[in-house]
Amino acid sequence: MSLEKLKKSYKPNVSKFRRKWINLFRDYSKKNKLQPSAVIVFVSFILSVIMSVGFGYNKYGFLPFAIGCSFVLISFIYFRFFPLSWEEMTEEEKEAYRFFNRLPKDWDLNK
Repeated sequence: MSLEKLKKSYKPNVSKFRRKWINLFRDYSKKNKLQPSAVIVFVSFILSVIMSVGFGYNKYGFLPFAIGCSFVLISFIYFRFFPLSWEEMTEEEKEAYRFFNRLPKDWDLNK
């Protein structure tokens, strides 16, 4: 990841939306054992089964599952090309960034 992507700033509303979006894939709460993205795919699969088997919509029963999986795939691709900026990251994410890039613990983007 380049430093330019880390320095990029977004409008406050966009940053808030991106933070909520990324929390679907990085849930740090200790009370929730399931990843929210896995829940999205699982619920969409169950809806597909209910539509196909329960209601007889065999022709369109795959749509909820396809939409759920597409959402997850598009999200991963988007955040691959437009990762969180340094100001959007939480302290845990900043520590993980420093660890994976083998940077000193006191490393800061603005130094």
